[in-house]
Amino acid sequence: MDEQTFFSLFSSLLSSLWDKCSIYESALRFRAPWPPELVFLAKA
Repeated sequence: MDEQTFFSLFSSLLSSLWDKCSIYESALRFRAPWPPELVFLAKA
């Protein structure tokens, strides 16, 4: 395997890992706790 092939494989691996991480992070942010106003409205 030459250097060019190795680098292209490595960069595609990194980008796919980065995609998974960023999707996971946005899912965590999406499921953030409710803002206090919404909790107050729900209890009211």
